[in-house]
Amino acid sequence: MLKVVLIDDEMPALSELAYIVEASDHAEVIGKFTDSVEGLLYIQNHKPDLVFLDINMPQMSGLKLAEAIRGLNVECSVVFATAYDEHALEAFEKDVIDYLLKPYEEERVFKVIRKVIERKNKNQEIQSHEKTKLERLPIPLDDKIIFISIEDILFCKVEENKVYVQTEQTAYQITESLSKVEDKLPKSKFFKTHRAYVVNIEKIKEVSPYFNHTLMLQLEGTKEEIPVSRSKVKSFKKRLNI
Repeated sequence: MLKVVLIDDEMPALSELAYIVEASDHAEVIGKFTDSVEGLLYIQNHKPDLVFLDINMPQMSGLKLAEAIRGLNVECSVVFATAYDEHALEAFEKDVIDYLLKPYEEERVFKVIRKVIERKNKNQEIQSHEKTKLERLPIPLDDKIIFISIEDILFCKVEENKVYVQTEQTAYQITESLSKVEDKLPKSKFFKTHRAYVVNIEKIKEVSPYFNHTLMLQLEGTKEEIPVSRSKVKSFKKRLNI
């Protein structure tokens, strides 16, 4: 059952949406707010699965509120629900999953709920898969195999068609492709910043702007600078909440 929070400064619209959500067999409204600030505090404390936000509200607009929610340690989906469509493009830039126009259509609301359930189930599958990941990476070395702790890996890279796994002490050359190594590493800790680099995000100590809207990273334990390609910048910033 999805936990849902509704925030709209107009009580009739709030009641209408609550009625539709409660008609679903897969969602329950755990909080309704006409005050966006109170709603934000409730979201922080109760961690809902889904939040419906009006856009035009006093004190804090829905657009600002969506940004604030992204800054919380809360895994929830956000949907804008509004009487106006001129904010659609800006809304989707806030990483919302849908944009509903008033008056609400029951099937559209149900569709959003199904979408969030599918996303939640997918995330649970990924997390379950993460638990099966190796805590150590096996690396063939001469006539033996050594195991290095996942926590010790700073980054993996391709250089001159050779793949290396870098720790503070050593760069281990391996025969597998970078994509195969990436698949063995937990996605909760590693991110492919560039076609030639997979980085341990827990080792990042500095992010700097670079040429042509790209980024450059400095990691703990190494002087090598790691690029974030232009195509990866948006997803990288989202991943690090920056």
